Amino acid sequence: MASPVCLEKWGNGCYNSLKMRPKSYETTFKSAVKSALFHLLCLLLPAWGLAPGLVHASTAVKGVLSKDTVWKPSGNPYLIQSDFTIPTGIKLTIEPGCDVRLAPTGSFDTTEMGTSGNDILVLGTIRAQGTPEYPISFSSTSGDKRWGSIYFGSPTQSLLSCAYVLNGKIICNGSSPEISHCCIYGGGGVEIGHNSSPKIADCVMDKNSSALLYWFTTSGGEVTGNKIFRNRYGIYVKEFASLTIANNAIYDNTDYNVCNLSAQHAVDVRNNWWGTTFPLAVEQRIYDGRKKEGLGWVVFSPILEAEVAVALLAPPPFLQPAVPTLSEFPVAPETEMLAPGSLMVSPMAKPTPQAPSLEVTPGKSKGGQDTGAVAPPPKPTPTPVPEDNGPWKTRW
Repeated sequence: MASPVCLEKWGNGCYNSLKMRPKSYETTFKSAVKSALFHLLCLLLPAWGLAPGLVHASTAVKGVLSKDTVWKPSGNPYLIQSDFTIPTGIKLTIEPGCDVRLAPTGSFDTTEMGTSGNDILVLGTIRAQGTPEYPISFSSTSGDKRWGSIYFGSPTQSLLSCAYVLNGKIICNGSSPEISHCCIYGGGGVEIGHNSSPKIADCVMDKNSSALLYWFTTSGGEVTGNKIFRNRYGIYVKEFASLTIANNAIYDNTDYNVCNLSAQHAVDVRNNWWGTTFPLAVEQRIYDGRKKEGLGWVVFSPILEAEVAVALLAPPPFLQPAVPTLSEFPVAPETEMLAPGSLMVSPMAKPTPQAPSLEVTPGKSKGGQDTGAVAPPPKPTPTPVPEDNGPWKTRW
């Protein structure tokens, strides 16, 4: 005896020929159960972080973190619309593949050891440790517009590893975090302030106003294995305590590779690669006591014979999962930047140099510490990030 039937359409690939076929209640029930289980899995996989290709709901972040917290890729993107604080005694852990975006403000006024933009204020501890395959990213909620900074203001040992910092900057003030295997691109680089000696290793610093900026007599740290190129200034030193700068590639920075404005100390940058082994060519891209009497010198010899290799990160999370091979990375065009009051010319034909200067505003840092008065010279126009030419598409 035939079982009761339900009707199901089926046919060829063009659906031109529709037919009917009988189906038992038993078969229909099994099919319904399978369908229900499939849809349940589709709902659960994003929560487990097992379906990176599916669209996740965003996570709004604001105010002050109240307890130890872990950010997972399943919450991507994490949207920060104003200053976000990790207070003393609280720890934020950011897992590989997390996408953190900060809203830009109407203006991006740079102050000494601060910004007017939206910041992540680390007064407790942050452990943001990505992997080369699944890096973490800190970027703008609005394309390539500048946001504020990751502001390290705590003596606790924080970590930033395998991460992109795009169109923002890192500030260390009373803090010595470990920064490794990061790409710091299109913003303000890393500023080192009072009682700070961060360890910066195996990073790429590209198209920033300054890659590294040392402000005070208590600023210091280690800089090893990095690629510092195509910034306005490579390493900009106003004052410092103790610096180790070795085994880096420092070249093609548009104004100077190294500026030493300290009247008290020589800056030791021996055993680095400068894009050349010709001492006169290296000297032309350095601003120190050779160009202005009363400043300390920059000691750069001996010179490394070959460029330092820096490993590539996969594209940031908002471009995953499409990871290009090395052969797909085109060389980015150079971006010209004009020195204040002078025309940019080739290194061997530079005019009589003027003292390099960065715009700063006297006052207090975000932590309330007096930064001292510094005369604000004209502010250089920020370099726009070329469209579709991010650092993950550049052959490093």
